[in-house]
Amino acid sequence: MAYVELRNLEKAFGTAKTIHGISAEVKQGEFVVILGPSGCGKSTTLRMIAGLEEATGGEIHIAGRRVDHLPPKDRGCAMVFQNYALYPHLTVRGNIEYGLRVARMPASQRAAKVREVATLLELDQLLDRKPGQLSGGQRQRVAIARAIAREPNVFLFDEPLSNLDAKLRTTMRTELRKLHDRLGATSIFVTHDQVEAMTLADKIIVMNKGTIAQIGSPSAIYHTPADLFVAGFVGTPPMNIIQGRVSGSDSIALANGWSLSRPRSGAGLADNQPVAVGIRAENLVVSDAELDATIDFVEDIGAQKLLHCIAGANPVIALDLSRRTFRRGDNIKLKVRDDDVSLFSNEERRISAAV
Repeated sequence: MAYVELRNLEKAFGTAKTIHGISAEVKQGEFVVILGPSGCGKSTTLRMIAGLEEATGGEIHIAGRRVDHLPPKDRGCAMVFQNYALYPHLTVRGNIEYGLRVARMPASQRAAKVREVATLLELDQLLDRKPGQLSGGQRQRVAIARAIAREPNVFLFDEPLSNLDAKLRTTMRTELRKLHDRLGATSIFVTHDQVEAMTLADKIIVMNKGTIAQIGSPSAIYHTPADLFVAGFVGTPPMNIIQGRVSGSDSIALANGWSLSRPRSGAGLADNQPVAVGIRAENLVVSDAELDATIDFVEDIGAQKLLHCIAGANPVIALDLSRRTFRRGDNIKLKVRDDDVSLFSNEERRISAAV
């Protein structure tokens, strides 16, 4: 049963519609990430759930009741912002207990709750400091502690890690997921960072231009993208996309001169039908095979190398795990591992195998 449900949700600013009737469900205890590029509508969607933006159309349901007509304080949500949104004149203790004061919780209960969440987030030695005396990671933990203290139905995170440096972002990502699991919370997290999405989420909602492109597990989003946008947006590096045509009953001829065996998903396609072929870099490997390419650039990232190649007129990226030395201009041969490819139609949608 859905704990948070969006039903045909819309948002317009004047005559410009930015959210186009999206629908999605979040189960109780689930960690859902809304992923997409800047301007796709993900933060606007989160703010509508929180009540900070008014929905133009559709419905929002939380914990079995419709809330889109309610003010933010009555929706049972707690939001953590990108810029922390802490009160600079208050101590860590004062920031954590602020919402509890507003709710008129008795002083003894407030003190106990502050101690509880401060211990949980390792802030108990910092309670008398002010935000200006804290590091970025400590400030973000205070913002999260303030949200936890309210015991909300749903935690809403609006790109909370984007202001942190790369190392701290990785650490906070791990802490946030562990915290979610300990609390058994229901969380909705907005980000443009696909690594955050893949590592944090039970389920990802990929948005593009105010619509939902795909909803699925991180594995499904990565391995079976629903369209060319998802294929190009999710994955580092993005999926190689090469135009081609069905050739006979058992192969696909690609525009770069390669020929691949037709995968099972293409069994029902007509001869000469145009398709786009998607191949992940890890499924395109150096081998004594028939696919010719020339190295244009080598991206050596330690345990692996990304080989940026030219095949015909097409750029492709292959993954190599060996200790071989490659240089620009080297001619190499590649193969597609296990014929693990995705096919997309002229409408840029994924072609799936017939059941």
